[in-house]
Order: sequence, then C-alpha cells, then structure tokens
Amino acid sequence: MGRLEETREAILDSAAAVLAANPRASLSDIATAASIGRATLHRHFSSRNDLVITLARASIQAIDAACAHIDYHGQSAADSLRETIEAIVPLGARYSFLAYQGEVLEDEQVRAELTRQVESVRALVEALKLEGGVGLDVPTAWVVATIDALIYAGWLEVHRKSIAARDVAGLVLRTITAGLGPRHPRSVRPDRVPAPTRC
Repeated sequence: MGRLEETREAILDSAAAVLAANPRASLSDIATAASIGRATLHRHFSSRNDLVITLARASIQAIDAACAHIDYHGQSAADSLRETIEAIVPLGARYSFLAYQGEVLEDEQVRAELTRQVESVRALVEALKLEGGVGLDVPTAWVVATIDALIYAGWLEVHRKSIAARDVAGLVLRTITAGLGPRHPRSVRPDRVPAPTRC
C-alpha cells in the first residue's frame, strides 16, 4: 500500500471513529482526529458526502470479509452470533457508523447492501429465538438494535483498555440471552432453526 492509500485509509479509520460517536461531526472534526489539515482531507474526498459514502462502502466490504469464514449452516445460532460478534468487534466503529449514520441511506447501492446485512442479522436473531436464546415475545428489531449498541460499546471499551477483546463476544451474548431470554426456557427441534446467510 502506497503513502496516498495509507493516508486515505487512516482518514477513513478516523472518520469512522468520529462519526460513530457523533453522526453530525464536520470535516474539520474528522481532519483534527486524523491529524491532517482540511486541504489534505479535500485532496482525498471532495465533500463530506463523498467521504461518508466511501466509508460506508468500505465498511460494508470489511464486515462481509470479516464474516466470510463463519459457517452459519453448520452450528447453532448462538455460536454463529458469537463468531459474528468476534469478527465485527474490531470493526466496531465502522459497524456503528453504518447503523446510525442516516446519510448513507441516500446512496442506492449502500442502502441495498445494508438491507442485506441487516436481514442476515435479523435471520440470526430469529434462529436464536427458536433455539430458546431470546424470548419469542421480544421484537426482533429491538434485539438487533441492542446488538448494534453492544458491539459499539465493546469496541469502545477495548480501546479504553477496560476489557479484553477476547471477552467481548461472550459478554454481548450473555447480555442478550440473560436480558432478553425467554421467561420460561423451552426446547426447540433443531430442524425448526433457520440458518441465516451472511452477516
């Protein structure tokens, strides 16, 4: 990777962290976080929208690549969710940016790819419900939103060095199943558990 590409990636990393914390952050905020001037930033991205959409596309690709190794069809939904979280936590800022930056939905391609990823997470949650890990009465949208928030929280605490990266997935899964689990645990036939496609 050349120097220009390294600078561009560094800008995207900084932008993800800044925008995940504050979706309304300005280009000046991002430039400051990246330790560069506005002129340098504009040499790589013509506008804030250009930066946001570029970051969205790169983030979607990074998440897909991180989850590509997971065998969603050959294991339980709980194990699949654990592996998904383990894969995504290092990308927590980018994941949170995608979840909360409404501007990305203005791009048709990004909107379609985000819909695909969200539907995969929804399928994973539905499978977890049938396994008895989450109560059937808990709205799937609420579980997905909770997962989104916990992944970002995990990423943030790892960067603050308050918890180890290896512990995040277990903590997230424990929070989900303990807090949103069924009031009366039950067993479900394995053949009733649908397998999601990709994260």
